[in-house]
Amino acid sequence: MLNEDPTEPLLPTITYSVVDQQEELLEGTILQRKVCETQRGSWELLQIGLKGKVPGK
Repeated sequence: MLNEDPTEPLLPTITYSVVDQQEELLEGTILQRKVCETQRGSWELLQIGLKGKVPGK
């Protein structure tokens, strides 16, 4: 079914999900840090999780 009112948006805005993700990142902490060396240089991998949570082994 097509939406006949062109002023009504078809998709929800992205701003709500971005705010939720930022709040999750503020509550997170770095669980593991790994530096990888390559011929082009080094880069860092981070495992991020919620504070107080320990990843399963």
